[in-house]
Amino acid sequence: PFPLGALAIPLAILWLTGFANIFNFMDGINGLAAVTAAVYGGFFSVFGFWQGRPDLAAASLVVVGGCLGFLPYNVPRARTFMGDTGSLLLGIVLALLVVQLAQRSPNPASLIGLLLVCSVYLWDSGYTLLRRLGRGENIFRAHRSHLYQRLARLGLSHVRITFLYLLLHLLMGSLGLAYVSYGGIVRPVILAIAGLILLGFTASVYWL
Repeated sequence: PFPLGALAIPLAILWLTGFANIFNFMDGINGLAAVTAAVYGGFFSVFGFWQGRPDLAAASLVVVGGCLGFLPYNVPRARTFMGDTGSLLLGIVLALLVVQLAQRSPNPASLIGLLLVCSVYLWDSGYTLLRRLGRGENIFRAHRSHLYQRLARLGLSHVRITFLYLLLHLLMGSLGLAYVSYGGIVRPVILAIAGLILLGFTASVYWL
């Protein structure tokens, strides 16, 4: 662990606002955001119980329950949509849980584990942003170049894309739990596996 000092507040603000917007960007097809938030909340509840923080575990499970209750109305053919209000709220609540769980953990590795849980969304948004910057595009203009949007443009159904992301979330979340559970050489191996999975997923989307 190391103290952030004066950087702590601006970094926290950047994380909270940034992840809230990332979650909003990724809410572009039916079911994806609700499934993602439910999975993230489930993993966060495990972190909370591990750390002896039933309050944070319970808050995480509230997110899970809310999303599962919403999901039947949002799967195709959707009868309602989450919209910016729902996705921004979920994004900032999940971001707050990451901050709280990381700060309250006696294990410094928890932050990396929590970020691994969120890594699919972080990768999709971060890769897309950097790619657009590299191509000289206006990053403030609406686009359809996220990886999940590319799959939708290929003709994959919302259900199939959401199920694919569900599998990725479960895989990366499991790696996050393993990262916290083990030490030594295992941790860099876990990070390497996570990187290969994300790169392989990206390459597969472009190949398709």
